[in-house]
Amino acid sequence: MIVENFRGYLIGLRTKETLAFGESQGQILGKPKGTIQKSKFDKDIERIKELLVYGLSVRKISKVLDYTSHIAWSAYIKKREVRKIELAA
Repeated sequence: MIVENFRGYLIGLRTKETLAFGESQGQILGKPKGTIQKSKFDKDIERIKELLVYGLSVRKISKVLDYTSHIAWSAYIKKREVRKIELAA
């Protein structure tokens, strides 16, 4: 167990050093701000919009679509501004 912890520590240390070196060389790390990646919820976007129009809460939408976490739904809806789209329509 001690060996595994030490090995993990060394891997983490090496990763941090490499990232710090890249950053010191002017390399931009990470994805650009505002990037929207694919989500497992994308397939249900039309259904989400429909349920929001009916006034269902995010928690109820997650139950209707059989997802366990309403927190992930809330973040998805905020990031993609789905509520604003529906209010404008």
